Amino acid sequence: MFANVSKYGQPPMNVAQGGGVFTTYTVPRGSEVDSGLREINRDLIGALGLVRGVAHAEFIRAHADGHLYFLECAARVGGAYINEMVEAATGLNLWREWARIEIAGGHSMGESFFRWRGRRIPIRLPTTNRKCFSGSRGITMRASSCDRPIRSAFSY
Repeated sequence: MFANVSKYGQPPMNVAQGGGVFTTYTVPRGSEVDSGLREINRDLIGALGLVRGVAHAEFIRAHADGHLYFLECAARVGGAYINEMVEAATGLNLWREWARIEIAGGHSMGESFFRWRGRRIPIRLPTTNRKCFSGSRGITMRASSCDRPIRSAFSY
């Protein structure tokens, strides 16, 4: 199972309700947070019975006790340009891989090909760009409700 762990710098709901800049970034691979969330996520996906496709799960760390708690999960690619961040960090496009899985129609990924419209389509497990794993990637996004936002507070 492929998984990418990221962390909000400024959560989207805070930006939507109070303004500002939404930020998120990938968590360093192998860190305690990365390993812990991967394990929780694997258990969650199994408990939900998801056998193929894409899921976007969110967890929250409580200020009171520091524990991670389940927030939500949806069988979809994350919004707010999360896919672009994942692709920049890993080389893997979640939309493309999800489409390939669905076109395969649930055929075993152990098979070397599937038939679609009379054609033999090879099945290959996706590869990730290992060079990207050495550092984090992130995104920033400004949500504005006006046509010409005042941007003087930001430097480019």
